[in-house]
This record gives sequence, C-alpha cells and structure tokens, in this order.
Amino acid sequence: WKQLAVGGTVPDGRINHSLCALDKQLYLFGGAFKGVAFGDVHRLDSATHEWFLLKTAGFQPTPRSAHTAAFIGPNMFVFGGTSGDSSLGDLLFLDTVTVSWCRPRTSQLPRRRANHAASVVGGR
Repeated sequence: WKQLAVGGTVPDGRINHSLCALDKQLYLFGGAFKGVAFGDVHRLDSATHEWFLLKTAGFQPTPRSAHTAAFIGPNMFVFGGTSGDSSLGDLLFLDTVTVSWCRPRTSQLPRRRANHAASVVGGR
C-alpha cells in the first residue's frame, strides 16, 4: 500500500459512499458523516492525483449513503441507499459526458433498500 499525495478539492471524510472507476477516473458519490448524508460528486484523476468537485446539471438526487453505484458505459447508475430517515428505492444515473443526473425509464424497481451490493456483468 502507498498513500498518495493528492491535490485539488479533496472531499470531506465520510462513510458508506460509492467509489466507481471509469477509465483513469474515480467517481465518488454520496456517503455520510455524523448522520448527515451527502449528495456531492467528486472525481479523482488517477494519473495526476487531482480531486475535482463536479457541478452537476439536471435534477439533484436526494443526498444518500449506503447505496450502490456502478458504471455502464459513461453512465454511473445509483440505486437506493438511505437519506438518514428512511431507505430509498430510486434509480438514477450520472451521465459523465454532460455531467447531468438523469432518471431512466423503468417498468419496476426492487423494493427500497440500503447496505446492499450491485455489479455489472457483461456490460449490463
């Protein structure tokens, strides 16, 4: 293990966040600290070790922790989690090309949940 010297807008400490890789970029979303959930998105450039706080367009998702996130193409899909008061059951994605939050059309969603797992298999 090696601790990296990082620069830029370093995210505040948090737990139960997501961190997903797309090419040489790491995207951090949500999490909580002392019972307060975050809804911010940060990107770490793994080549320069520079953090960036992203200004996202579109609707702004409910701040959350204990959710899942995974990339399918350039889109980081996020499901569920908790806002602190209750579990969430929404599905949304961050389009990293436009840096916009979107809600996909779906027929049905699983029940609300937090502290679960998700993965992408075969690009889906």
